[in-house]
Amino acid sequence: MIVFVSETVGWRAVRVRREWEFIAALAGFRAEGDRWGSAMALAWLCNTRGDPAEAFGHIQEALTLTEELGADQDVSDLLCNRGDYRIHDDPARAS
Repeated sequence: MIVFVSETVGWRAVRVRREWEFIAALAGFRAEGDRWGSAMALAWLCNTRGDPAEAFGHIQEALTLTEELGADQDVSDLLCNRGDYRIHDDPARAS
């Protein structure tokens, strides 16, 4: 049991560190006006969040940026991710 607890705490620490790294990267990309980097950081940041509604907001912003750039393949990937978060957020709304 002690091993399980330490692994859980260790995983949370890694998750929090990864989240802060994506937040810092996003801030840097925004400061430079880099829409592509911002979209990618947002797409990865949504995977670190436990809150589906917050992740959905990140995906929406990333979608806006990738649509502006005309990155059709990335738009399609983000649309799939958005659908996944909708299902987790409200299964009735996904249908």
